[in-house]
Amino acid sequence: MTRGTTCPQRPFAATLGLVLGLTLAALLPLVLAQPAKAANVSINLFANAFGWNITSGEETNPGPTFVVYHNDQITVTLTSDDGLPHGLWIDYSGDGIQNSEDYLSPKTSVTQNPITFSFLADHVGQYTYADQVIPLNTGQWSTHDNGAPSATIRAPVLGASWTGGKAHDISFNLTDPDGDPMTYNLTYSYGGRASQSIRSSTPASGNPNVVSWTPTGFSATDTVLHLDVLDSRGAPAHVDSAPFEVDSTPPTIASSSPLSDAVSVDRNTLIQVNWSEAMNESTTGAANAFGVRGSGGPWLTGTVAWSPDATQFTFRPSGTLADGTVYEVHVNSTATDHSDPGNPYAGSMWRFSTGSTADRTPPSILAMAADPSVQVVDGFVNLTTDVQDNVGILTVTASVRGPGFDQNLTMVHASGTRWYVNRTYSAVGHYAFTVWATDRSGNVRSQTAGFDMSPPGSGSVPAPLYVNVSMTDGVVDVTWSPVSSPTLAGYYVYRGNGTAGQYTRLTITPIPKAAPTVYRDSSVQPGHTYFYTVTSVNTTGAESGYAQAISVTIPPYTTPPLFDPVPWAVAGVTLGVILGALYGMVWRRRPA
Repeated sequence: MTRGTTCPQRPFAATLGLVLGLTLAALLPLVLAQPAKAANVSINLFANAFGWNITSGEETNPGPTFVVYHNDQITVTLTSDDGLPHGLWIDYSGDGIQNSEDYLSPKTSVTQNPITFSFLADHVGQYTYADQVIPLNTGQWSTHDNGAPSATIRAPVLGASWTGGKAHDISFNLTDPDGDPMTYNLTYSYGGRASQSIRSSTPASGNPNVVSWTPTGFSATDTVLHLDVLDSRGAPAHVDSAPFEVDSTPPTIASSSPLSDAVSVDRNTLIQVNWSEAMNESTTGAANAFGVRGSGGPWLTGTVAWSPDATQFTFRPSGTLADGTVYEVHVNSTATDHSDPGNPYAGSMWRFSTGSTADRTPPSILAMAADPSVQVVDGFVNLTTDVQDNVGILTVTASVRGPGFDQNLTMVHASGTRWYVNRTYSAVGHYAFTVWATDRSGNVRSQTAGFDMSPPGSGSVPAPLYVNVSMTDGVVDVTWSPVSSPTLAGYYVYRGNGTAGQYTRLTITPIPKAAPTVYRDSSVQPGHTYFYTVTSVNTTGAESGYAQAISVTIPPYTTPPLFDPVPWAVAGVTLGVILGALYGMVWRRRPA
């Protein structure tokens, strides 16, 4: 743009509103508000020897404040109220001198009054404008950058599960720093498919904005909402929701125990239902959704239990079932899955009959183990157990307790008698795990074992579980527990002056993993206390964290010195006593 000339007007995009006020002593700033993107802004400006105004005959100094936005196209109609020449000068350079860096408009004249000129608001900042003819007549001109809007999705939240075919409220907040009007487009996608429209080109309302949506025709756990926002000046914003589930599939019963039409069922049996998906525990376990009774008899009382993932439902009757009786299991349509508000189950009923026996024998826990028994923190530990029962195993769980951890984990059947659960643990220390095995008659047996989590170090191998020391004749023997790891190469032995102090490595090269786990330190000094620890070393040379340090104190004298004064003094006294006795005997026998 050439300063001091009229700029061609760009195509009209939207209308810019004008906000004007007066101060107590003069005019308040004039503010141009809510312009559209690439806005055409029209200003009627009047000037005389006393100042400026947008109203003829009310000129003041300073004049009104103008606020426009970057790249707005400004068109000014300037009228001289006193017949003298006047021209608009915006002091972009800030030096108070009219120069090529500034905007200089044409001037009014006797033959040209009023005049109209245009220019682009391409300088962002706050400037002084003045009269080219009377520079002391001034005002404030501000050109702002347009701030982009922002958006926050309030619902759905991470992990939400919405029932397909039901209306749900999408909720979000929209904010624009300039207070510009905004419109939004709302779409959704799932499973890598293209986005589909929910709402398009909709003006924003007051927060929160709420859109009712009924997802239909699909089920997906990775559904994502996409919110695109545009303010009236063209600044965009985009935000995605956290992944959530749309569940349009009614639940089904995958399996049950006892089976439909089973005969000679043990009278201590538990009734178990395995669902195709996670269920709503409050609706599915309620008395009006599930019940067991002898044919035509009253409903049985009992207790209800769920697996952690809410897919396995177990009913334990309060007492032993009757001998040779047909029982009915009812699951009604009031049972719903875990989605909100929930897909209903179709409803079903099946029968089984009891035999004459009641199983009182709990299952046998043949073995249980943690692999590895010592693991680096955040490394996987595989808990396994072997269980068997003459009737059949219903469930196996592992109750794990350790530093900051206390959970019941569902163990999965591998094959034969083997069950397992595999997960990580994030804190250093000892963990106890108790296996609980329940047979199909409801009998339970438990057994406890343990494992340890080691500091991480840099080698992704665990440190030894323990370190021991023993001292003989001023020589310290350091021993430690062996480590089981496929990347283990050996061990380093360290010595220091405290459990948290600096350690000095005693072994130049790692003690091989196949060698005995022992190191002899003969460089200790009497009267000193030493702390020993050991690290594991992997095949690349990286180490584990330190094992728990253990201390030993070396006595002041490890062996009596040759000229120790104490034993020599004792010997001298003893010799004196003996010689004195002999002298006395000789003296008494001397002739008179």
